[in-house]
Amino acid sequence: GAKDDFNHISIDKVAEIINRIPKQFPDGKKSQSFYKRALNHYKVNAKVLRKTLNLFADNGTELKLYSQKEIYFNDKIKLPKRLKQDFPIFNFPVRAGGAEAIKFFGINDLKILKVEIISHSPIIDSTSQFNEYLDKIKPLILTQRINVIEENKLRKIQASICNKIEIILCSDIKYKVLDKEYEVADYEFLHYANETYYLKISENDSLSHLRKNFNFTESFADILSLSFDISGDKNEFKHLIRNDFDYA
Repeated sequence: GAKDDFNHISIDKVAEIINRIPKQFPDGKKSQSFYKRALNHYKVNAKVLRKTLNLFADNGTELKLYSQKEIYFNDKIKLPKRLKQDFPIFNFPVRAGGAEAIKFFGINDLKILKVEIISHSPIIDSTSQFNEYLDKIKPLILTQRINVIEENKLRKIQASICNKIEIILCSDIKYKVLDKEYEVADYEFLHYANETYYLKISENDSLSHLRKNFNFTESFADILSLSFDISGDKNEFKHLIRNDFDYA
């Protein structure tokens, strides 16, 4: 079929097709499926692109064309939206071979960016209230995880991770990347260390409001996905935090 035909063309022809995408699809919307097919060519032929490429990346507001040297990617790291302006993220699906994509397309690995947290202002009451609630739903989160895992050893590892997850709610988080300072936007988060995360909320947010807030639940699900190193269960995690369960 067409997929096999694509795998049989030369690597230079692949580069040519990639560089023609902006002419055919100027908004970059269809670029992701082409990039996936190109990476598949690499998986079959083990040949890396040598030509200079212009690729679509997300700068936080739109998909835009950048040279490959200006683009970053790592499907295990989630950047605050503001950072994407300075470090555009390659328009490539998560968990579709991130490490290989970095090598094949000759783009930058997000791992090289060191995010240094300068200051954070925890909201003590909200944090203890939220983590109390989180502890209540942890058995449900864990059940959700281990249902899809057969190996006992892996189940124990996931249980240990689940136990350690802590989310510090803050009114203000400042951080630095390459000597430039940034502030975390509302309902975005930074990974602090191990299974601890700092998440920015508004001072007057109640727990019930947070649990129904789309951006907050999105970040909550991202935090769990990053901790467990998975991508599939995000909607389930959002469902768990939004729903009212009887804990009695």
